[in-house]
Amino acid sequence: MYNSQYQYTHDIDWFFMNGKMPIHVASNGGLLPNNIYKAIDLQNLQTKVEAMIPTSRFQLNSNAIEYYVRRNYDNLDDEFFENLEFPAYPKDIDFPEDTPSWLKAYAWSFAKMAQRGFYSFDRDMNTGQYFLVAMPTLEVLMPEDVQNLMYKLPVEYAMGIVPYSNSQIKQYRIVSSIDSYERLKNGKNNRM
Repeated sequence: MYNSQYQYTHDIDWFFMNGKMPIHVASNGGLLPNNIYKAIDLQNLQTKVEAMIPTSRFQLNSNAIEYYVRRNYDNLDDEFFENLEFPAYPKDIDFPEDTPSWLKAYAWSFAKMAQRGFYSFDRDMNTGQYFLVAMPTLEVLMPEDVQNLMYKLPVEYAMGIVPYSNSQIKQYRIVSSIDSYERLKNGKNNRM
């Protein structure tokens, strides 16, 4: 796997199957679960996922995204994103017409994963918790070569995407089950 320094300084896409539910996670500078992938295997999986043809529409978890972005970024001015020298997001992602530019700039890569059938999560850099950003609106049959490379969460740790709410946002706690499994497997009680 990548060394800790690399993981802390990169946003690494990693994947796993939660039962029949394909999950994409952006690490956002967090540590990856231990011993799930060798770096070369993860890179191979990333390449195969990137080559998948988008077959689903997507739904954004807009409340959670807005809560996260407003806490962590200063400029949510659409004019700023519209006037960049380089586009802040690919124009070929079919966002609803009324989607603000700042939301497109943040969510485009998660929407892209959802179009390929993944429930796509980001890591809150302040809390370390993962939250759902985008999900497919249709179930997508994962190509066999992609499924074969993906880590399978053991059945006893598999969970549905179960929301918990506070007054401001809806979050989802699926990835914490991998944390628990890894700590149990490695005999550790500390959190990642």
